[in-house]
Amino acid sequence: MYGNQSHRVSLFNNAEVDNIFAGVDIRFNNNVVDNSQNPEFVSVRATEQFPLVDASYHNEFYTPTVVGQDQLENYSLTLPNMSLENGFNQYQGAGANTSELQLITADNAGPTYVLVNSNR
Repeated sequence: MYGNQSHRVSLFNNAEVDNIFAGVDIRFNNNVVDNSQNPEFVSVRATEQFPLVDASYHNEFYTPTVVGQDQLENYSLTLPNMSLENGFNQYQGAGANTSELQLITADNAGPTYVLVNSNR
């Protein structure tokens, strides 16, 4: 599945965390991380402090900036051709098959009940 992944502020208190465990034997295949519309975002797959252990990468695409490039293999900074499919970015030869995805909103996945006294 492709995604717009960006660096986020830590979700835990670093003063209270003793260890962070990296992933082991993770296989990345055909992922697209496209931050080209937000060049201040970076694509983070691995870091020197917390490297993934025995990870493999095949047909990976990251743009515009990657952190920990020396930890990666078999990736490109050039995105494959893209088209729009059902409102999603469809990348040629990579990412999800977006022809089978659809947007879910509160209108089509929300509750069917109505709160009759919601103004009180």
